[in-house]
Formats: sequence, structure tokens, C-alpha cells
Amino acid sequence: MQLLYVSIDQSQCWRELGLLSPWDIGTEGAKEGKKAALEAIGRWAEEGDYLAAIEKGNSVADLVAKIPELPELILDLLPHTRPKIYFVPKPSIFIAKV
Repeated sequence: MQLLYVSIDQSQCWRELGLLSPWDIGTEGAKEGKKAALEAIGRWAEEGDYLAAIEKGNSVADLVAKIPELPELILDLLPHTRPKIYFVPKPSIFIAKV
């Protein structure tokens, strides 16, 4: 008789649900922070260039009047991936009584 050791890796499923390990939380937070900072710098530079071109009739009121569009609502079912299941054969342990 041979025993089977079952190993189930659900780490990718948990990541897709947003349940991350502390290391992954730090990594994702750093990526999102860098992206947000670069987008803000780009937006500020764009607004500064817009206001610097005052000879074109640009004003602060025109800049404020630009309302960002509402984000699109997307529904999704998670997780997308199945857990990885491994079956590892283990040798049987027989105890002989003498």
C-alpha cells in the first residue's frame, strides 16, 4: 500500500482575490505609489503648461471646468485560475512486531 501526500497551492487564487502576503502587499503598494506619483507629476506639468500659455486665453476657470470622466463599471468573477494540486507518493511505513 502506498500513501499519497496531497499539496494544494492556492497562492495565485488568493492574489487574484486581493488577499496578499505581507511581501506582496509591500511590492504592490510600491508599484501603485510610483505609478500615482508619475501620473500626478505629468498632470501638474500639463496644467502648468496650460496656465503658462495665457496668451491663448487660458484661465484657471477653464482648467477647473474639466471634470474627469466617471470610471467604467466592470463586473468580474474571481478567481480566474484554479489551485495547483500535486500528488506526491510517499512510501508506506510498516511497523513489524516481533
